[in-house]
Amino acid sequence: MRVFVIFFLFFSLRVHCASQLESDIRVTFEDDLNVDRSDYDGNDVVMCLSNSFETDSGGKVKTVILSVTPEAAGAQFSNSLYIKNPCEGGGNVILKSTTDSCSSSSINTRVSAQNELVLFIDNFTQNAFSSECAKSSLVNVSDVSYACAPNKTFVKIYCDSDSTFSLNSDGSFPYARLFYLDVLSNGTSGDNSSDDVHVDSLYNGLSLINVGACSDPIPEERTNFIDALDIRSTIDSSKCLYDANLCREEIKSAMISKRSTWASNPNVKKRKIPEGISSSTFTTKSFVLDYQSILAQDQTANPIFSDSSECEATNNQASISVSSIEANYSRNISVTNSSGETGTYINVLIKFDSTELISSGKMSSSCSDISVYQSDTELNHWVAEGSCNSSNTMLWVLVPSIADGTTNLTMYYGDLSKSNTSNGYSTFPVFFDDFNRSSDVWNHPNLGTYTDVNRYGGSFHKLSISDGQFKTSSGTSYADWVTIEINRPNDDYYSLVQKLRYSSVGSSAFAGAWLVFYNPTKSGMKWEGLDTRSSGYDSKYYTFAGNSTWLSGKGGYTSNIDYVLDYKFKKTTAAATGKIVRKCILGCSYNNNINKVPNAPSGSLNILFGGGYSGYVSDHDYIMYTKDMRVDLSVTVGSEQEL
Repeated sequence: MRVFVIFFLFFSLRVHCASQLESDIRVTFEDDLNVDRSDYDGNDVVMCLSNSFETDSGGKVKTVILSVTPEAAGAQFSNSLYIKNPCEGGGNVILKSTTDSCSSSSINTRVSAQNELVLFIDNFTQNAFSSECAKSSLVNVSDVSYACAPNKTFVKIYCDSDSTFSLNSDGSFPYARLFYLDVLSNGTSGDNSSDDVHVDSLYNGLSLINVGACSDPIPEERTNFIDALDIRSTIDSSKCLYDANLCREEIKSAMISKRSTWASNPNVKKRKIPEGISSSTFTTKSFVLDYQSILAQDQTANPIFSDSSECEATNNQASISVSSIEANYSRNISVTNSSGETGTYINVLIKFDSTELISSGKMSSSCSDISVYQSDTELNHWVAEGSCNSSNTMLWVLVPSIADGTTNLTMYYGDLSKSNTSNGYSTFPVFFDDFNRSSDVWNHPNLGTYTDVNRYGGSFHKLSISDGQFKTSSGTSYADWVTIEINRPNDDYYSLVQKLRYSSVGSSAFAGAWLVFYNPTKSGMKWEGLDTRSSGYDSKYYTFAGNSTWLSGKGGYTSNIDYVLDYKFKKTTAAATGKIVRKCILGCSYNNNINKVPNAPSGSLNILFGGGYSGYVSDHDYIMYTKDMRVDLSVTVGSEQEL
């Protein structure tokens, strides 16, 4: 019988222990008991929490594990934040401050009495956010052109077995009892504590700590918290006279009843975090293990980062300057990569129709209001000359990272006063030239002076740069080539791209408008690439290896058509496995593979273009080197979103 009783008691104890996970919990503080009531904006310290906690057989809390993400600090004061021991006696508080390095150990503090304080974040206003943040006050509450990235961290509380603590009377978790705010960072005892904010603080009949949901609006700076959430008419003000807990519950109840209306309620006054920031930036970090596995670890183990490298990838990120995203509209750009590989610093071409956007006044007539972001990073971009205000607007973007699968970018537009940031030289860093110069025309802005490859005439024979174009005029003799040295990276997949227009095309036997790689010191064949020939005639591919390939009937170019031609070079380990793809981006539909060609060498190499004979006359708007993926990327432009 005694054996049965012992077993029963053991079984009963186990089934009444329970772990719970709560997320989307926001705790906010008003930090000043003496300010005018209009400044009761409740945004002076704002945090988003996830909480995994365990109760004992009596329903009292014995262990708490918090994931903490700072969101805003609409404060002029420093605001040192403490953990207030909720245990009804002794326990351990383990935490990492937001200023601790990712590789440092967490701090384990032994507490012996309820309400004992453990410093969590010294000077929340300055130290809860990235060290790259240039703000000392009013963080993420007023400046819509700048946002400070949060440093995410954790708190663990282990109560001694005889020191567990109770939930609120309604069964909810007592978040407000966990924190204590030393507003002036001048100490928490004696007269220095008179301005501090804790669970019993009231100001003019209002609780100074409130608990809501992370999805709730955060009030704009100096906008009364009650009015900003449009809950004044819902609150029974008599409950906010003498009891902070009662007042807090009244505010909480009003927030819950109004929450579903906030998104569409024009009376709600919420702070404006700039558009273009990733939704994960201010989302709490998930726990790396399930609750029981975390409990089985050493108490000092980090529950939200698996290692220091993951922490470093998340925290102390550059602050987000988004002054260029004062836009009225946005569109999601979905880039699908089916190569099975990850690409870095890839040139992506986005095509869209800008005519209606411009005619309706939504976009600048020069497309100068466009900017493109990946998460919170503005990307280098270039709007191809002559393509704005057309059905084939070509927006090139240099994307730092393209994962296997789908990568999302955001295109912004609509601020017609925005300075133009379209820049081909930064978007195509290996080589770009748009020939937009009127003096010293043979001097490239970044690479030095072009060299004339003299053939039959004088210097730069039948070549010129004017009106923003590189021009050839061969007549009945050869036009010269020009060449310039580049440093070709060891890219596996890359292209030479040019836009040109023939005023006239030559006869079958001769080529016009060359664009090739060139090695002036090499003996034998000095160039590698495709020549261009008129419609219906053979074209030819040349290689540094000395062999050439005739492409029967693969000419195809006619006069008075704008062509954008893309010569894609594919990875090769031997001459038998490489290839080049001749692809038309504009003006034609060719997509020809030329196989069994070697890769152009990396390092010092030249680009050569020009040439032509027997009637070829061409005007070139731009030429560039692009970095590509093994397979073509699929790019989809989403629907317009009004901001």
